[in-house]
Amino acid sequence: MVAAELSRYNIDIAALSETRILDEGSLTEEGMGYTFFWKGYPSGGQHLHGVGLAIKNTLLPRLAETPVGISERLMTLRIPLVKNRFATLLSAYAPTLPSESEAKDSFYQSLDEALRRIPKNDKIFLLGDFNARVGQNSSIWSGVLGRHGVGQATTKLQRERVIELQYADDCALVSHNPQDLQSVLTAAVRAYSRMGLTVNTIKTEVVCQWSANIPSTPPTFTAAGEQLSVVPSFRYLGSILSEDNTIDNEVQNRIKQASAAFGRLRRRVFQNKNLHLRTKVCVYQAICITTLLYSCEAWVTYSRHIRALEQFHIRCLQRILGITWRDRVPHSEVLSKTNCRSIEATITQHQLRWLGHVVRMPSNRLPRRVLYGQLHHGRRSAGGQKKRYKDQLKTALKKCKIRPEALEDVAADQEERLSGSGRKTVGVQAKENMRGGHEVGTRQGNTPKVTPRHSRQRRVDKQN
Repeated sequence: MVAAELSRYNIDIAALSETRILDEGSLTEEGMGYTFFWKGYPSGGQHLHGVGLAIKNTLLPRLAETPVGISERLMTLRIPLVKNRFATLLSAYAPTLPSESEAKDSFYQSLDEALRRIPKNDKIFLLGDFNARVGQNSSIWSGVLGRHGVGQATTKLQRERVIELQYADDCALVSHNPQDLQSVLTAAVRAYSRMGLTVNTIKTEVVCQWSANIPSTPPTFTAAGEQLSVVPSFRYLGSILSEDNTIDNEVQNRIKQASAAFGRLRRRVFQNKNLHLRTKVCVYQAICITTLLYSCEAWVTYSRHIRALEQFHIRCLQRILGITWRDRVPHSEVLSKTNCRSIEATITQHQLRWLGHVVRMPSNRLPRRVLYGQLHHGRRSAGGQKKRYKDQLKTALKKCKIRPEALEDVAADQEERLSGSGRKTVGVQAKENMRGGHEVGTRQGNTPKVTPRHSRQRRVDKQN
């Protein structure tokens, strides 16, 4: 049965676990084309555990040595490659979680010793059942675990329902449907009243972010016997949350706030000829850019958002430099003269900085759990999808030439933070340089070719 499945999928070498055969030996199935090697407990022992390898018979003559059984949980095989190179395969069957600590320590010690004995020039293939509780998200282990398997992956995950987000004296309650939200509201009001607190129903508002089926009649919510206002958007911690679950209103509000801040300082700072350009730019970055990109660490941006923000950014820098669009100065040159980055690169820097902070948080912190978590229910429909926050981060990492699977190792290095000095800022700067070079190249490619006037005159004379 095993040989038939291996032949159906055209597998040359497969690692086997829980063979439960005593001693060490091999068995060849001529009709099926495979030879099975196994290693188990000594004779007289229990028919438990066991590890093995299934090798296609056509490969056996090319092997310099047969598989070596180290224990009932570990077996190795060295196979030749091209140009006098070799690869070492390890078939492992790790102890399960209920196993005793001694068994776990013994297995991983044997595995570590086997890995150390492998020649440094050999390629290593580690196969087997490690009882890893990784769930179904294979993208987290890209390059290590594939999507292949039967049924659902074994998991031992912590399931948590996030219904309450608190900050200082503000509290945000979330739920998947109106009925549950009303239950949470009632429980929260009851808990606050027991502590002598009263909910301000005038300042309490509800935003319904529907996924698909929008009810014809909007739901009603009550708190402490009073009906709450259901609004299309509200401001929470300085940011605008909208019912369409986008940042369109937030971006427009940020541009409006930053424009007002720029206008208040226009005459006293930006048009003051007694101030150096560097001073003006520092004030602009400290006040206007900070206002413009407030809470951008959590934004999920589309090209329309970046376009609107970049237009405001360039327009402000042009006014600081005292130029207009009629001067036909490229945006890359405007950024270079003011020593500023584009808005896209600045947002990427802020988001990677925040990502590094979250990755370094203790595992019990809510932001870290939400970042590494996934929804228990729900499926994404076929076709184009809305961009998620994790999609935003992955795009930023790839543009800065940071592998997503190496994120934790990179973030753990305190000397090379994601947006600090060193390699990570170089990644953001390289992204900015590529953008500037592309802009200059596009501008040069679009430059019209003008024929000299005297050349045109000569052609006219010849025709006459």
